[in-house]
Amino acid sequence: MNLLLTGFGPFPGVETNPTQSLVEALDGADCGEVRVCGVVLPVTYDGAIAETLSWAKALEPVAVLGTGVAVRRETVCMESTGRRHLGVRPDANGALPPTVEGPDKVYSAWDVEAFASLLGGQRSDDAGDYVCNAWLYGVQRQLSVPVGFLHVPERGLDPGRLTEALKVWFSMGRPAS
Repeated sequence: MNLLLTGFGPFPGVETNPTQSLVEALDGADCGEVRVCGVVLPVTYDGAIAETLSWAKALEPVAVLGTGVAVRRETVCMESTGRRHLGVRPDANGALPPTVEGPDKVYSAWDVEAFASLLGGQRSDDAGDYVCNAWLYGVQRQLSVPVGFLHVPERGLDPGRLTEALKVWFSMGRPAS
């Protein structure tokens, strides 16, 4: 069984994205019966979603967990909601957010509060107005497996801490709520 774990590369204002090193460190890790497949995505509205869906098709994961940096946050936050309406910030390639049809909000299929507590983090109902939110909204709507999104502070998240949380999580039969 596979877990597709995604992170992002650098983007304007964040020259070193801590989720890139986190995903690279966990790629290939065993979390009980679940193997982590880490993928670093471009910080682009369309590319991040398309690459995730392509990897999901190839890997047939039991779940997908996206990670992104939130430079203004001090703690790890598990996101509960992706919103259709985005801000007006251009992505790393300069593209503006696309207009998307669908419901105003989608909700993470992970038990957000329980997973956040395993990491000593918190639940968040605001995935932002940038590529992270677009990713959660777009990927959650298009996959039939549980999709979650974790924001980490700029200082990052210890890979061992995430590995241990995932081991506990999957030993409990999670991630779905």
